[in-house]
Amino acid sequence: MNEQSQSHSPSAVAPPATPTQTQTTRRPLKRNSAACERCRRRKQKCDGKLPSCGPCLLVQARCVPSDRLLIRVDPNCQYVQAMDRLILLITATKTKNLVVPKTSHIMGAYSDPRLPSQMMAPD
Repeated sequence: MNEQSQSHSPSAVAPPATPTQTQTTRRPLKRNSAACERCRRRKQKCDGKLPSCGPCLLVQARCVPSDRLLIRVDPNCQYVQAMDRLILLITATKTKNLVVPKTSHIMGAYSDPRLPSQMMAPD
């Protein structure tokens, strides 16, 4: 009987689990780092969708994205690349004081098929 009491003694039983051992590991919350102006002002959750976030869409409010939200745009997006090319063309045009035709049918009148920006570069 003495042997049975030793096997059930408190030292033979595993120590009680600490709170860190019993807690389940949580995944970190997926946070949107930039709320729109309305959500930021109201201190509410913003899903960051463009052109209008969920909370603004729900109440049909004008959604004004914050600067931090706009920086998030994927630089590999074709739209962004096209805008970058357009900015370069406009900058080059202003630098060289060239006049760019306003309509596409005028472009067909040029005998040279190259774009005006290509005409600036030496061959």
